[in-house]
Amino acid sequence: MGHRNYDKVEKLFQRCLKRVLHIDLWKCYVNYVRDVKRELSNYREKLTKAYEFALDNVGLDMNSTSIWQDFIHFLKTSDCTGNFAEAQKTNQLRKTYQRAIATALQGVENIWKSYSDFETSCNQSLAKKFVEDKTRVQMAARRTAKAFETEYRSLNKNSPPVPPTGNPKELQQIEMWKSYINWEKSNVLQTDDMVTLTKRVMFAYEQCLLVFPYHTHIWYEAAQYLEFRSKFMAERGEPIQSNQMAEEVSQWYERAISQFLPDSLLLYFAYADYEEGRMKYEKVHKIYEKGLESEDLDPTLIYIQYMKFARRVEGIQGARVVFQRARKDLKSKHHVYIAAALMEYYSSKQTITAQKIFELGLKKYGSEATYVLAYIDFLTHLNDENNARVLFEKALSQVPPEQTGEIWDKFYEFENNIGDLTSLLKVEKRRYETLEEILPERMKEREATAVIDRYKYIDLYPCQENELKVVKYKSRGGQTETSTKGMSVSGSITESSYESHIYKPDVRHMRPYRPSAAPGVGLLTHAGGVTPIPESLTDLLSKLPPPTCFHGPFVKVDELMRKLTQTEFPHDPDIFLNSIDTLKFEDKPKSAKRIHPDQETEGDSAPVHDLYRERRMNKKQNLSQSS
Repeated sequence: MGHRNYDKVEKLFQRCLKRVLHIDLWKCYVNYVRDVKRELSNYREKLTKAYEFALDNVGLDMNSTSIWQDFIHFLKTSDCTGNFAEAQKTNQLRKTYQRAIATALQGVENIWKSYSDFETSCNQSLAKKFVEDKTRVQMAARRTAKAFETEYRSLNKNSPPVPPTGNPKELQQIEMWKSYINWEKSNVLQTDDMVTLTKRVMFAYEQCLLVFPYHTHIWYEAAQYLEFRSKFMAERGEPIQSNQMAEEVSQWYERAISQFLPDSLLLYFAYADYEEGRMKYEKVHKIYEKGLESEDLDPTLIYIQYMKFARRVEGIQGARVVFQRARKDLKSKHHVYIAAALMEYYSSKQTITAQKIFELGLKKYGSEATYVLAYIDFLTHLNDENNARVLFEKALSQVPPEQTGEIWDKFYEFENNIGDLTSLLKVEKRRYETLEEILPERMKEREATAVIDRYKYIDLYPCQENELKVVKYKSRGGQTETSTKGMSVSGSITESSYESHIYKPDVRHMRPYRPSAAPGVGLLTHAGGVTPIPESLTDLLSKLPPPTCFHGPFVKVDELMRKLTQTEFPHDPDIFLNSIDTLKFEDKPKSAKRIHPDQETEGDSAPVHDLYRERRMNKKQNLSQSS
């Protein structure tokens, strides 16, 4: 703009305005139209559209007050001829005022005062009615603006957008933004207009995405909220608003995967499921095709989800077409064969077809332990013992030895459930000899626990829990999913279960060593330095009078406690109470005459700080000075 390259400026605005809903950028846009387009014949029309365009997009921003005020001033100063044009100007100005006072803005009370003066200048008889109708809305907006400042203060809007790092500051800011979004969802304006509520919530998401545009879950949560509102509007019988919000959901997903997260498979699949729910199947095909065309994405999971969609919509034949395409793709992995085989087995009940797919994949991925284990599970489920044993032997000869641990465990479990004792012992011996060469230290630790694997069943063990701890038993599968007893599903005692039996000191209230020669107010002094007063004592101290109000007598606590411990009190409470009453009557003086302060003698003893006496003396001095 400084070099008057207005063509480039307008191209930048066209590319960035809708994507970046930052108030400073939109103020720059309005100022550009106001300053540069001034010489055009339709200047006022263009500036009016620019103001309305800005307010439609960022008018909900708390700091957009200047745009509202500038637009109102612009409308007031516009020239018009004729009663019809004057009436249009008044109506437009009234609508702008009413939109502004219903928005939580900084200084909304100034706009409200200006609106009251405007209505009074138009028609004094109708001004009271217009003002009273909008009083409740304006009060809600003013209350929300004050609460908004509290919610908004902790948010960092100027942080540069970067991919997720997981550092504590980033996580803290995300939680603060979520708190602010949930605050908006609670309908703080207490409005009955669900469209306005939805706009405020989505604008909050937009502001959050200015800082965290590469966080998938924020895009997904926003789309889910908008979809929920679309269904809600349809249930209320407002199909126009519902369809409009439904289209915005599609635009939201499309914007996410096109601009910021083109490698997010989660958003691809969520977008496809959303369009499938709307029965727009052609659009779903395009979404999956777009994902498969991306060079940066692994197509394996896309093919699997694409097959599931095709089966739901077109039947098993559609899934087979997708699988045939996946087989030809060199970037796809063995998971596609597993998914296709199990789909044939569960959906079309074609056991032979499923087994053929497994055999076809075995020729290509016979050295993949994950694929072999999936095929073994399938054969075991079919009770095909002979083919299962052949597959075990074939896999152990093809899979690299360092990856055969799980296969050996599966083979051992298979013989333990189906085979005889001789076969079980043979497999156990072979497994030990094979793995001892690869992992000698691990096998020495597990040699004593091998017999436990032979006799355990699910979460039942042949030993007590304490015995398992002593031998440091761990599951052969390495699973860490714990049950209620602190054991894994396959039998391992997890580290959390060990730690739960170790009693440790509570270090949450420990303070670092901070010596201080002159501790401040609200600090406790001790040998280790100074520490804040505990919360339990802070509440009590706040209710007590300050120390300056007490000048004695000071009780020696140790001496008082010693006297109380040495005193013998009667066990019968009635005797104890009677003795107290007797002491009261004996100690009470027979007559007591109050002496006026003016009649006190020199021998009378008065308190060192007698508040009543001091007031009397001050009063006498004031009277003598005035006379």
